[in-house]
Amino acid sequence: CVNNTLNIMPDGLRGRVIDQMLHIAGPDGVCMATYWNGNFFSHAILEYYKKNPQLCGEFDIDKHVNWDKRTLVSPSEYSTEWHTPIEVEQLMHANDVDVTISTSPPTYDGKPEINMQELAIFIWYDQTSSSNAKGYYDSDDAQKFYSHVWGGNAIHVGRHDLLTKEDISTMSNVHQVSLAGDKHEKELMETVRSLMSTDCAIVGSVGLRVVDMGCGYSSLLRHMWREKLLWSGVGVDLSSEMCSRSKVMNAKFDSECNKNVRIIEGSFLDIDVRDESADLVVSIDSLLHVGPVRQHRAVQEAARILRPGGWMIFSDIMQSEDADADEMQPIYDRINLSKMGTVSNYKTALEKYGFTNFQVDLHSDNIATHYGKVREVMEEQGSSCGISDSYLSKMAQGLSMWEELGPKNIVWGIIAARKTQKVTLKN
Repeated sequence: CVNNTLNIMPDGLRGRVIDQMLHIAGPDGVCMATYWNGNFFSHAILEYYKKNPQLCGEFDIDKHVNWDKRTLVSPSEYSTEWHTPIEVEQLMHANDVDVTISTSPPTYDGKPEINMQELAIFIWYDQTSSSNAKGYYDSDDAQKFYSHVWGGNAIHVGRHDLLTKEDISTMSNVHQVSLAGDKHEKELMETVRSLMSTDCAIVGSVGLRVVDMGCGYSSLLRHMWREKLLWSGVGVDLSSEMCSRSKVMNAKFDSECNKNVRIIEGSFLDIDVRDESADLVVSIDSLLHVGPVRQHRAVQEAARILRPGGWMIFSDIMQSEDADADEMQPIYDRINLSKMGTVSNYKTALEKYGFTNFQVDLHSDNIATHYGKVREVMEEQGSSCGISDSYLSKMAQGLSMWEELGPKNIVWGIIAARKTQKVTLKN
């Protein structure tokens, strides 16, 4: 457990601490964190801090207390910040911990939740409340793998069926992986152009306001900027390493693009973007990590930030409607899920949150091809990239599973829908 310290940690460190806590607790353990309850901030100032100058020094309430932000910074440089339960919930969501506020007593009852008792906020969470994606993608081995083996720019599945015979005969495996990823991004952008062809931002070549859920190295946003489809962009990713590298790559790519693309380290289930401020929400093979239930939350968040008439256009790796659960269990175990999403699950979620014009374009044969090609690249140069033997061994097993199970149990492609109805969303 950590007591009232998560809030004073730097953003990048906080996520690592939470991930380490989950790792140490293991599959059967539970983690606890506590916060002071910001709803009692005024009481704390008047009845505690002001009466205990030996703790924080003398201070002037009018000068040193910010009531709106619930902060105290005294002349002695003592500082404190108190969060409300809703802010704590948002902070945990941003660090890949899915917990909700409960009115239950502040004792662990076997499920992840946030409880309150007087001045204290209690957070209970375990491995079932996290996708574990942050810890995985922030690891040194994963960064080396995606930087050197997967192509270094995009970390999603590619359209190998669009490679020419000449491409395949003349290109190395790693360049085929990279080119196939590039072609998939082009196909997604063509879908954007086709569906939004009458949008004034497209017609006038102004560009769109785009939010990318799970942006990785933000290659799609750069690609859209190059194709003059992007006016301003927001890329959201849990991984601090992905976000850091995105910023570096964006700066090297184009200074204007870098100015107009904001990278946020956090969860795409709770994005720091205003309501109805985006024309387009995109995602490439990221939503699978949160599982079918939280995929509904992702669609809900897209509905919140999209303007009326805006589109959600994304690709994802899903299980087929009749997938064999027993055969899929190794995949579920690998991505820390009990089930993967389906096309029908997305359709239900999109309709629930006011989307119509639903359409899907599947190219599932690329799954086996792509993972097989990545496996070949890893076998060729994985050891020379400084990746640990244990990671390479696990990844070889994982890639082979996707390659083997893909043809029968996995579907992959682009899904699109338009926000046409106003739906009351959770605050």
